[in-house]
Amino acid sequence: MIELQTGKIIFPELNITVSPLLHHTDFISDFPKEKIIQIRDMKNGYIWYDMREKIYDHKIPVQLCFNPQGNLEFVELYPQSFDLNAIQHWEDWTPEEAEKDKKYCDEWLMRFCGLHGGENLFPWGSVSSYLDPRSCSSSIWIRYTKRIGIN
Repeated sequence: MIELQTGKIIFPELNITVSPLLHHTDFISDFPKEKIIQIRDMKNGYIWYDMREKIYDHKIPVQLCFNPQGNLEFVELYPQSFDLNAIQHWEDWTPEEAEKDKKYCDEWLMRFCGLHGGENLFPWGSVSSYLDPRSCSSSIWIRYTKRIGIN
Protein backbone atom coordinates (compact mmCIF):
# COMPACT_ATOMS: atom_id res chain seq x y z
CA MET A 1 0.00 0.00 0.00
CA ILE A 2 1.21 3.51 -0.83
CA GLU A 3 0.49 6.22 1.74
CA LEU A 4 0.28 9.34 -0.40
CA GLN A 5 0.53 11.78 2.52
CA THR A 6 3.87 10.35 3.68
CA GLY A 7 5.32 8.51 0.69
CA LYS A 8 5.53 5.30 2.70
CA ILE A 9 5.04 2.00 0.91
CA ILE A 10 4.02 -0.94 3.06
CA PHE A 11 4.93 -4.49 2.09
CA PRO A 12 2.41 -6.43 4.21
CA GLU A 13 3.87 -9.91 3.69
CA LEU A 14 7.24 -8.74 5.00
CA ASN A 15 5.92 -6.33 7.64
CA ILE A 16 8.37 -3.76 6.21
CA THR A 17 7.84 -0.16 5.18
CA VAL A 18 9.98 1.88 2.80
CA SER A 19 9.85 5.67 2.90
CA PRO A 20 11.69 8.84 1.87
CA LEU A 21 13.83 8.41 4.99
CA LEU A 22 15.05 4.87 4.22
CA HIS A 23 18.83 4.73 4.06
CA HIS A 24 20.79 2.00 2.29
CA THR A 25 22.44 0.78 5.52
CA ASP A 26 19.03 0.33 7.18
CA PHE A 27 17.67 -1.47 4.12
CA ILE A 28 20.63 -3.87 4.10
CA SER A 29 20.24 -4.66 7.81
CA ASP A 30 16.41 -4.94 7.89
CA PHE A 31 15.27 -6.31 4.54
CA PRO A 32 15.19 -10.13 4.17
CA LYS A 33 18.05 -10.94 1.80
CA GLU A 34 16.28 -14.00 0.38
CA LYS A 35 13.58 -11.67 -1.02
CA ILE A 36 16.09 -9.81 -3.20
CA ILE A 37 16.05 -11.27 -6.71
CA GLN A 38 18.88 -9.19 -8.16
CA ILE A 39 21.26 -6.40 -7.13
CA ARG A 40 22.47 -4.03 -9.84
CA ASP A 41 25.38 -1.80 -8.87
CA MET A 42 25.57 0.83 -11.61
CA LYS A 43 29.19 1.69 -10.65
CA ASN A 44 28.24 5.37 -10.33
CA GLY A 45 26.97 5.27 -6.76
CA TYR A 46 23.44 4.12 -7.66
CA ILE A 47 22.40 0.62 -6.57
CA TRP A 48 19.14 -1.05 -7.65
CA TYR A 49 17.45 -3.93 -5.82
CA ASP A 50 14.91 -6.07 -7.67
CA MET A 51 12.26 -8.02 -5.80
CA ARG A 52 8.70 -9.19 -6.15
CA GLU A 53 6.39 -7.96 -3.40
CA LYS A 54 2.72 -7.66 -2.61
CA ILE A 55 1.14 -4.24 -3.10
CA TYR A 56 -2.65 -3.85 -3.08
CA ASP A 57 -3.14 -7.63 -3.04
CA HIS A 58 -1.01 -8.20 -6.14
CA LYS A 59 2.51 -9.59 -6.06
CA ILE A 60 4.40 -7.50 -8.60
CA PRO A 61 8.01 -6.70 -9.52
CA VAL A 62 9.40 -3.85 -7.40
CA GLN A 63 12.73 -2.10 -7.79
CA LEU A 64 14.37 0.13 -5.19
CA CYS A 65 17.14 2.56 -6.17
CA PHE A 66 19.55 4.06 -3.65
CA ASN A 67 21.56 7.12 -4.69
CA PRO A 68 25.27 7.79 -4.03
CA GLN A 69 24.42 9.36 -0.64
CA GLY A 70 22.71 6.10 0.36
CA ASN A 71 19.19 7.52 0.31
CA LEU A 72 16.26 5.74 -1.31
CA GLU A 73 15.58 7.83 -4.40
CA PHE A 74 13.26 5.71 -6.57
CA VAL A 75 10.77 2.92 -6.13
CA GLU A 76 9.59 1.42 -9.39
CA LEU A 77 6.46 -0.76 -9.61
CA TYR A 78 5.46 -2.99 -12.52
CA PRO A 79 1.77 -3.78 -11.97
CA GLN A 80 1.19 -4.87 -15.57
CA SER A 81 3.24 -8.01 -14.93
CA PHE A 82 0.29 -9.24 -12.89
CA ASP A 83 -1.82 -8.98 -16.06
CA LEU A 84 -1.44 -12.19 -18.07
CA ASN A 85 -1.96 -10.16 -21.27
CA ALA A 86 0.99 -7.87 -20.53
CA ILE A 87 4.11 -7.92 -22.68
CA GLN A 88 6.48 -10.61 -21.51
CA HIS A 89 9.27 -10.54 -24.13
CA TRP A 90 11.33 -7.88 -25.88
CA GLU A 91 10.49 -9.23 -29.34
CA ASP A 92 6.75 -8.75 -28.65
CA TRP A 93 7.17 -5.08 -27.81
CA THR A 94 5.79 -2.52 -30.26
CA PRO A 95 4.89 1.17 -29.82
CA GLU A 96 1.22 0.17 -29.69
CA GLU A 97 1.90 -2.42 -27.01
CA ALA A 98 3.96 0.14 -25.10
CA GLU A 99 1.02 2.51 -24.96
CA LYS A 100 -1.21 -0.33 -23.78
CA ASP A 101 1.34 -1.17 -21.09
CA LYS A 102 1.53 2.47 -19.92
CA LYS A 103 -2.24 2.73 -19.95
CA TYR A 104 -2.36 -0.23 -17.58
CA CYS A 105 -0.03 1.66 -15.21
CA ASP A 106 -2.22 4.78 -15.52
CA GLU A 107 -5.34 2.75 -14.71
CA TRP A 108 -3.59 1.11 -11.75
CA LEU A 109 -2.67 4.53 -10.33
CA MET A 110 -6.28 5.70 -10.70
CA ARG A 111 -7.82 2.54 -9.25
CA PHE A 112 -5.60 2.13 -6.20
CA CYS A 113 -4.33 5.66 -5.51
CA GLY A 114 -6.89 7.98 -7.11
CA LEU A 115 -4.08 9.57 -9.16
CA HIS A 116 -3.72 10.45 -12.84
CA GLY A 117 -0.89 9.01 -14.93
CA GLY A 118 1.04 12.27 -15.20
CA GLU A 119 3.32 13.54 -12.46
CA ASN A 120 1.54 13.78 -9.10
CA LEU A 121 3.50 16.03 -6.71
CA PHE A 122 3.66 15.66 -2.93
CA PRO A 123 5.77 17.32 -0.20
CA TRP A 124 8.04 14.24 -0.15
CA GLY A 125 8.36 13.69 -3.93
CA SER A 126 6.22 12.45 -6.81
CA VAL A 127 4.28 9.51 -8.27
CA SER A 128 3.81 8.98 -11.99
CA SER A 129 3.52 6.36 -14.67
CA TYR A 130 6.48 6.18 -17.00
CA LEU A 131 7.13 4.75 -20.45
CA ASP A 132 10.76 3.96 -21.24
CA PRO A 133 11.10 3.15 -24.95
CA ARG A 134 14.79 2.23 -24.56
CA SER A 135 14.03 -0.63 -22.17
CA CYS A 136 10.63 -1.48 -23.66
CA SER A 137 8.93 -1.10 -20.32
CA SER A 138 6.36 0.93 -18.49
CA SER A 139 6.22 1.34 -14.77
CA ILE A 140 5.02 3.45 -11.90
CA TRP A 141 7.73 5.69 -10.48
CA ILE A 142 7.75 6.87 -6.91
CA ARG A 143 10.52 9.43 -6.64
CA TYR A 144 11.66 10.71 -3.28
CA THR A 145 13.04 14.21 -3.67
CA LYS A 146 12.75 15.47 -0.10
CA ARG A 147 13.92 13.86 3.14
CA ILE A 148 11.14 15.13 5.36
CA GLY A 149 10.64 13.88 8.90
CA ILE A 150 7.72 11.50 8.54
CA ASN A 151 6.63 9.31 11.43
